[in-house]
Amino acid sequence: MVLIFTSKVKAMEADVLATIPDHDFWQFSLTLYDEPAVQEICLLFQERWHANVNLILFCCWFAQTGRGSLDLRDFKKMIAYLDPWHLNITEQIRQFRQSLKKGAGGNWVSVRKFALDQELHAEKIEQSILIQLIVRPEKPDTPVLKKTKDAISNLNAYYKIKQIKLTEEVQMAMIDLLSYVFPMMGRQGLADLCKPISLETPQEQE
Repeated sequence: MVLIFTSKVKAMEADVLATIPDHDFWQFSLTLYDEPAVQEICLLFQERWHANVNLILFCCWFAQTGRGSLDLRDFKKMIAYLDPWHLNITEQIRQFRQSLKKGAGGNWVSVRKFALDQELHAEKIEQSILIQLIVRPEKPDTPVLKKTKDAISNLNAYYKIKQIKLTEEVQMAMIDLLSYVFPMMGRQGLADLCKPISLETPQEQE
C-alpha cells in the first residue's frame, strides 16, 4: 500500500523523532492508560465516535498541567497537521494489526507484536507533533478547579469540531476519563461542572 505524506508531515518528522522519549505528555498518557477503565474509555471514543485518542488526551494533559484552554485556531492547526499522519500512518498500522488478531500462534504472535510496536511509535510521533504545535508554559500552581474547567472546555470544543453529539453516553465517558485525571474532584463534582459548560466552540484568539 502506498502511504501518502503531506509536505508538512515530511518536514516535521525528523524533528519530532528526537523529542519522543522525553516529553511528559507521553508519560502522562502511559500512566493514565495503565488503568483498564481508561483503556475502555479511550477505545469507546476511538471506535464509536471516531475521535483521535491523542487529541482527547492532549485536551486533558494541556489543562492538567495548567496550560489553559484551547481555542478554535488551536484545534484547526492541530487537526490540519495531525490528520495526514494519523489517517495515512497510524490508522493504517492499526488496521493491519487488527487484521492479525484472529491469527494462530507462532509467527503470528511476533508479527502482531511488531505491528503493535510500530503503532505505539506512530502514536508517539502524533503526540510529538501536538506538543510542538501548541507551545504554552506549564503553570502547576493553577487551582485544580480552573484546570478541571479548562479540560472540560477543551473536550467540549473538540466534540463540537468533530461533530460528536454530546449525548448522555458521551458525557458519562468524559466524566469517567476526567475522574482519573482529576481524582480529587470526585465524580459528582465533575458531573456538576460538566452540566453548565457551554458547548459553543471557543473563538479564535487574536
